Amino acid sequence: MSNLFKKIFVSFSVLSVVVWSSGASALTDQAMANEDELTNKMVTVCHTDVDDVRTEIEVAMKDLDAHLEAGDVKGRCPHVELIVPPVVVHGEWCSALLGIFQSPMDNNQVINLLGDSDLSDVPVMAEWYEDGNNTACHARFDATFDQSNYLNIDWCAGLLQGVKDGYGSHVGDAKYSEMFNLVDNEAGGDIGAINLSDHSKAVGLAAAGDQAACYAYYNFPAWPTPICGNGQIEEGEQCDDANTVSGDACSATCQIEVPQPTATRSQWCSALYGIMQSPMDNNLVIDIDGNGTVDLSDNLSPWYTANNDAACYGRFDLGDGEFNFNQENYTNIDWCAGLAKGVSDFYGTSTTTAEFSTIFDLNDDGSINLIDVGVLAGLVTAGDQAACYAHYVPPMPQWSVDPQNCESVEHATSYNAYPDCGVTACESGYVLTGGACVAENRSSGGGGGGGGGSYSAFNIFNVQNSSIGTSANITWQTNRQSLTWMLYGTSTSYGSEYQGANYHTAHTLELTNLLPGTLYHYQVRAKDASNNTVYDIDRTFTTPGFVPQVLGVKEEACIPDVDGDIKDVMNFINGSLIRACGPGVYHVLGNKMYHVPNWQYLHDNYFAQRIYNVAPEVLDQYTQTMTDDKSVRGNGVQKVSGTKLYADGTLLKAKDGKIYVIMNGHKVHIVSLEDLKKYAGNKMYSVTDQVLNQY
Repeated sequence: MSNLFKKIFVSFSVLSVVVWSSGASALTDQAMANEDELTNKMVTVCHTDVDDVRTEIEVAMKDLDAHLEAGDVKGRCPHVELIVPPVVVHGEWCSALLGIFQSPMDNNQVINLLGDSDLSDVPVMAEWYEDGNNTACHARFDATFDQSNYLNIDWCAGLLQGVKDGYGSHVGDAKYSEMFNLVDNEAGGDIGAINLSDHSKAVGLAAAGDQAACYAYYNFPAWPTPICGNGQIEEGEQCDDANTVSGDACSATCQIEVPQPTATRSQWCSALYGIMQSPMDNNLVIDIDGNGTVDLSDNLSPWYTANNDAACYGRFDLGDGEFNFNQENYTNIDWCAGLAKGVSDFYGTSTTTAEFSTIFDLNDDGSINLIDVGVLAGLVTAGDQAACYAHYVPPMPQWSVDPQNCESVEHATSYNAYPDCGVTACESGYVLTGGACVAENRSSGGGGGGGGGSYSAFNIFNVQNSSIGTSANITWQTNRQSLTWMLYGTSTSYGSEYQGANYHTAHTLELTNLLPGTLYHYQVRAKDASNNTVYDIDRTFTTPGFVPQVLGVKEEACIPDVDGDIKDVMNFINGSLIRACGPGVYHVLGNKMYHVPNWQYLHDNYFAQRIYNVAPEVLDQYTQTMTDDKSVRGNGVQKVSGTKLYADGTLLKAKDGKIYVIMNGHKVHIVSLEDLKKYAGNKMYSVTDQVLNQY
């Protein structure tokens, strides 16, 4: 960048340069003889420097001889006019943009001038900067950043460049910009000027890296003052759960609350207490006395104070495989409020603490600390009860998102049409319990988890996924040694299954050869050595999409009409893929074309093969028959045919302006306007001589 913006100026050894005019002033012989006049009298000399550049200068008469001996000529230089260097005005936004452009900071949104990321931006920046194209430069700022990312832009570097370009200017000067007058130096009497004070200020801001302070000097609208309680995390807020109530992990000032741990620690009582305090419709769980209403008789305090985990857990689990909620209503319960109370009560505990609870270890790192509070704040802000429910690992049941997908329920032999799948019979070795098939040797007693009780749960937890390209990595944990087992596919019917042969508690499964830009469903399952099984909920991930160069959707029909490199091409050899104005893609075979039915079929059978965007006339010449299938698919990437054919009646215009019509496969020159009128309404193509020579 150091050689990007060189400025060429004509150097002057003396500031006073006189405009040349005809005629030279001569000193009289008497003046030359007068010693006093020799001391004070000035004479114009045409001076030639070491680079043979001639400049008019004025020298004292007493120094004239020395100049003449050095090769200078007395009098004005012939054909030399005064050249006054213009005042270079780069424009305030171009100066700021140049500073940001040259910064190593992540400024891609602003400095990616052409929408790409290569060096083609350099000459564009040079042109805008030298021309002072303030409009173009300002457009790079408008709508290219927002309150969430603006601190990733090096505003300080922009101020430094702006102060440098406007240095020494005052109000009214072309180079002056109020934006870069960082310090209005009243004490020095230099009001409305860009000077050393402004430079020092810019250097200090840049050294501190305070981008927010630097941003404040730009003429942009100020960001709105954050409003706590509007459900949006804004500048200065750590969380925003759409209320201004403290005690729910997000304070009344939208800051993450650090809980004060309590001596009362019973995981199910803590969860129940939080749910009971919530205004959400939680009647099924918090109707403690079972009278059908939530009233003063539903007093949780004795259970909570006595750490009666079994009693509290009984409000969730009714025993015999029945729970006080079901798949249709469980998201009406404020599981997030239960987590908030639990994190508060168990804050500071870890796996080394007797009262530690895995339910409230939200990030599964073996301790309940500020990280869990941050996770909780995000869950509460989102109000995602399904995500909060997923943290209640032991001993809550897990459900599929699609209750009608009864085929995913193992070990059953018949179903009815009810949403819970209505299992009516089980395979050998399984018994029907609570509407589900359970292994005969599996215990299903009640009791509390963590703090007491005898419940022995088999659970899946900490399910994570990440996808790169056409692969995805799924990890999860189980609290027993179990097989690595998962179903996956592009719908809740899945279609693909993996089951390993070894038993683990930490599981990893890599899925490969996935479709790009596609939503995938997956369900983790677990089976222990005793064939006890448990299913996770349906989860999803989306693979990244490819740049739509080959298999992309043609979003704007007929723009452009035809790919530039196949203009005038009418026929394509077998195996080619073509597409006209619509998004439909067709496979060419002989004089027929076959419609490719969907994107997945296109990916599976023609991956990396080019699709030619052609004129509608190309499609019209083929006879469309059946839907494409593998029996008619061509092999390999195909090329266009060397023959360029136009149908009879097509008008062709040559480079010299002559117009021809195709008749019986030959070109016929149209010599008169009357003949041309006969073909009114026919489409005309401008073609090369090479195309015409084929007819």
